[in-house]
Amino acid sequence: MQKRHRAAPSDARLRPPMLPSLAGRALRRPSRVMGVIATSCLLALATRRAGLGFVAWMGRETQQQPVAEAASRRGVLAGAVMGLLPALGWSAAQAPANAQTMGLDDPCRCCDKDWCVTTCTEKSNGENTSCDCQLYLTEKRGILSRDRAGDKLKIPLDHESARQKSVASGTGEEGWASQLKWKDAAMMRWVRMENPRFETGNSTLGDGSLGLFTARGLAKYTVLPPYLGRPLSVDDLLRMRGTPAMEYVFCPLQERPLLSLSDGGLKQIAAAKPTTTFCVDGASVLERNPARYIRAARNKEECKRVNVQLCEFGNVGYFRTTKAVEGGQELIADFGTEDFEGC
Repeated sequence: MQKRHRAAPSDARLRPPMLPSLAGRALRRPSRVMGVIATSCLLALATRRAGLGFVAWMGRETQQQPVAEAASRRGVLAGAVMGLLPALGWSAAQAPANAQTMGLDDPCRCCDKDWCVTTCTEKSNGENTSCDCQLYLTEKRGILSRDRAGDKLKIPLDHESARQKSVASGTGEEGWASQLKWKDAAMMRWVRMENPRFETGNSTLGDGSLGLFTARGLAKYTVLPPYLGRPLSVDDLLRMRGTPAMEYVFCPLQERPLLSLSDGGLKQIAAAKPTTTFCVDGASVLERNPARYIRAARNKEECKRVNVQLCEFGNVGYFRTTKAVEGGQELIADFGTEDFEGC
C-alpha cells in the first residue's frame, strides 16, 4: 500500500511513501514542522536534537556503492539543502532545542523516562519541544560520568558516529550497523532481547506478503535489531523515488527536505557532490534484518493487533514491542498512512 506524497513539488509524479505514525502526526502540523526541518539539516553535526520522527517505506516482499569522506557529508549536504529551502518558501524561524544547559528545567528531560520519544511537553505551559534523545542521553552520561553514575547508562551510537567508526575500521560505510553497540544498551524502556528467534511466513494480514513472527515470547518494550540497509546517496534517491525500488527504504525525518524537493532541486544538491544520506535501503539485506519483514496494520480491525512501534534513535530505526507478545505471534506495526484507516 502506498500514500500520496503531499508535500513534494516534484517535476515528476512521485510514488507515495508509507509514513509511520510519529511522522504522520508531525506532518499534520506543517507550520511548526517545516521550520524545524529546515533548521535540523544545518544543525546536524553540532546539535542533533532535531529528531522528529520517520519517513519509511516498507513494501510487500518481492524477490556498493563505496563512499569516501563520510565525516564531511553532513556539512556539504546541509549547505546545499539550506541554499535551496528559501526558494521553496521554507523558513528556519523556529529551531528545535539544542545546546541547552542540562538540568531540572531541560525541555528534553522526558527522554530520561523513554528513549523513544521525539517530543517533550512542558506540563506547566503545554509547550512542545522536539528532542533528539540520543544526543540528550549521551550528554547526560558525560555529565554523570564524573561521579561514575553515568556508568549505568549504556547508549547506542548514532548513525553518523557508527559510519565513521565503520569507515575507520576498513569495512566501509555499509558496515555501520556493526558499530552501533545497540545490544548492550541500558536505558529506560529499552529491554534487551536475549537470544532472539524470528521466523518469516505468510502474513496473517492476508495481503500476500511475508510477515515476521517471534518464535518465543517478548516482554513489553523489547527492542528488535535495527533496520538495516545500504546507505543511499542523493543520486540514489533521485533515481529511485517514484518507483517500486523505494519500497524498502527507511529515512529519518531529518532527510525529509531531500524527499520533498523537486527533481531539479535534488539534481542541484547532487551536483554539490555529497556522499551518502542517512536513508538506507533494506531491499537486498535479507539476513539478520528481521525489521524488514514487519507489516503495517491497514484498518481499525488490524490496528487491534498492533504490538510494535517504530522508534528513531540517533537517525537509526528500531522497532519496540508495545506490550508483551506471545511466541508464535506476528509482529504488526502502525505506520499511520492515509491510504489506511490508521490507528
